[in-house]
Amino acid sequence: MNLNHKFISKISEEESKRKRNCIIDNCNEKAINSHLLQRNGILKNIAFNGHLVERKVKDPYKWTANGEITEFKEIGLKKAFSLPLLCSNHDSEIFKPIETPPLDFNNYKAQLLLSYRVTLAEIRKKEIVLDTFTRILTLKEVNVRDKANQVAFVTGTKLGINDLNIFKNLLKTEIENPKQEFHFEYFEFPKFEVYASAIFSPPKTFSFNSSNPDKTYEQVFIHIIPLDDGLKVITGYHKNYVNRYIKKFIKSWRKTNNNNLSEKITQVFCKDIENWGTSPNMYKSMSSDNIKKFNKYFYLSEILPSFMIPKIDLFK
Repeated sequence: MNLNHKFISKISEEESKRKRNCIIDNCNEKAINSHLLQRNGILKNIAFNGHLVERKVKDPYKWTANGEITEFKEIGLKKAFSLPLLCSNHDSEIFKPIETPPLDFNNYKAQLLLSYRVTLAEIRKKEIVLDTFTRILTLKEVNVRDKANQVAFVTGTKLGINDLNIFKNLLKTEIENPKQEFHFEYFEFPKFEVYASAIFSPPKTFSFNSSNPDKTYEQVFIHIIPLDDGLKVITGYHKNYVNRYIKKFIKSWRKTNNNNLSEKITQVFCKDIENWGTSPNMYKSMSSDNIKKFNKYFYLSEILPSFMIPKIDLFK
């Protein structure tokens, strides 16, 4: 095992468990474990014996030579799709409209709140990563080449946080004083036991050492919500930050139907977002061959253009 993995494992565990303040500006209360989707009204719908299955980063001790650093892991409802994000007051006060039945996700404010919460979550995740790798950089055991890569990674993470903070403020302003600055589209499908809520940057041909580090890059939102009456999918963007990829992404959901839904979801999970989960029953139905293919294409998607990656269906 690479010596660095030992330190990465220790520091990662410490940073993930460290008590953090509420992410809301000027709030000094300690953050609780906040769920990105409602635990009792949404996640519980597809849980089995109080558990779900999510894709998680492996302990660095278990990292493999082929680059696989994630694994499918069963997780209890209390910890599922959550992180230390908000204090108890802000968690219930801000997001009450999307936590209290009846739930209506074909509603602009609800869509804004979902997007606001996941933007806050992405900032917090990047803060944890930033703190982890900033500490790793201080270790004398880190070799020169690794240190250079980590410095670039830290720089990129800081720029990513800056972009997310811009969207956080745009969403907060829109929630308080809606002017239809965001565009969302809402889709309904038959019951499908997966869930996700994410903000991500479309693929772009630039490095974090580019000559334009101050540019704010476009972001797209995707929320995949399993309810009793079927799967709801919401995707959207800010009207001032949209590009051809985002429009194509939205259009692809308009073309999605019951026949190609599982393939479309696989594609999104493979090349667009990392944080998602599924019911234990659906996970058990996934073949080991499809899981191997998914793992392979997941890592290929980071280095190859989309047209070079064969289409797969994780759920068939």
